[in-house]
Amino acid sequence: MIGRVASIFPVIHNTQSAHEVLDALGVCGKKVYKSCPKSCPVCQSKVFSTLELIGVCSTPVFWECDDCGALHCRRDRQWIENRIDRLENLWTNPNDWEEPESKNQLN
Repeated sequence: MIGRVASIFPVIHNTQSAHEVLDALGVCGKKVYKSCPKSCPVCQSKVFSTLELIGVCSTPVFWECDDCGALHCRRDRQWIENRIDRLENLWTNPNDWEEPESKNQLN
């Protein structure tokens, strides 16, 4: 299983709420999957990656379907939204970011 990392800072600045951020990212439903789903509820694929969001948590917060890209929560959606709300006044300069060494890491 591949572990991916993504920044949500551009999405945060173009939405009004943490709920809208998760909707814009493509988070499916409110169900929490503590362990990897046996198949994607959207496309039935059995291939997943984990996805960590920079600044939200230092561990992955989603299971990402490798076929359709649907995101499934590893933690309670309200907990994730609360963590995103804490980023409101956080500032970062994308020019200071290093380029990922592999295509498995998202910007």
